[in-house]
Amino acid sequence: ITTHPVSVTQCADNGTTFTVAATGTTLTYQWRRNGVNLSNAGVYSGVNTATLTISSVAGVAGNFDVVVTETSATPNCPVTSNAATLT
Repeated sequence: ITTHPVSVTQCADNGTTFTVAATGTTLTYQWRRNGVNLSNAGVYSGVNTATLTISSVAGVAGNFDVVVTETSATPNCPVTSNAATLT
C-alpha cells in the first residue's frame, strides 16, 4: 500500500469517499467498517475498488480500512491499510 485512506469529519447528510493506492499486478480490494466487510448496498458503493464511496454518512461513523490482496502472488498476500476514521 503506497497511500492509505485519510480520516475525515463530515456533516451527517453529506457523502464522502475513502481512497487507497497500492502497487501490484492483480489487486483485489475489500473495504471494511469496524473490521466487518462491506457490500455494495445502502450508502456504500465501490467496496471492491480502490475508492469507497459513501453517499450519506448519517449513522455510519467508524473506522474504515481496506484489505488489498495481490492475487497473482503465491500465496496470495493480503495487506490491510491503516484505518481512517469517519466522524
